Amino acid sequence: LLDEVDRIADSTNFNGINLLDGSLSTTELNVTNATIGNNPVTPTTTPASGAISQVTMNGAGVDTGSTLKIEYADANGKLHSVDVEYKGDKAGADKNATAVADALAKNGELSSIFDIKADGANVKFTSKVTGAAGAKVMSVSSTDNATATLGTPTAGADAKVTITNLAKDAAKGDKFTLNGKTYEFVADT
Repeated sequence: LLDEVDRIADSTNFNGINLLDGSLSTTELNVTNATIGNNPVTPTTTPASGAISQVTMNGAGVDTGSTLKIEYADANGKLHSVDVEYKGDKAGADKNATAVADALAKNGELSSIFDIKADGANVKFTSKVTGAAGAKVMSVSSTDNATATLGTPTAGADAKVTITNLAKDAAKGDKFTLNGKTYEFVADT
């Protein structure tokens, strides 16, 4: 059965593009050589970005050890909860954020989902899955009386390629090359 599933995944395609073998997740949209209104146009490429969640820390109330509970949604929307032990720093919010970020980055589950870095008094979680469906932190709490406050997450963005005035100014005979194939506008489109 496994061989048959693999055969189906490797052979299912549409117009020569494999649909089930995982290659679509790494497909790059590569637009080159666009000519619009009989003038060459340089396409603008915007890379995908990961969702960013930010937790603002106060200076630690205790430095003997605390637990930070992180609840996050993965790229599929499934909720997870992780408890991480850390030793807070009473010297100020910046030093406490660094101590928390260091402890979180050592957690295997969180570090496989997020890039975790201290940024002043904030701890930034950047989803390693880029695009609109990246992971994001949903809630955070600490056993320390000093509060950890979750800000509003910034959604990730999908990669895109923009050709300015493509629909408005394109004329019969104009062309663009997408992933190595050249497409030409005709009079009836």
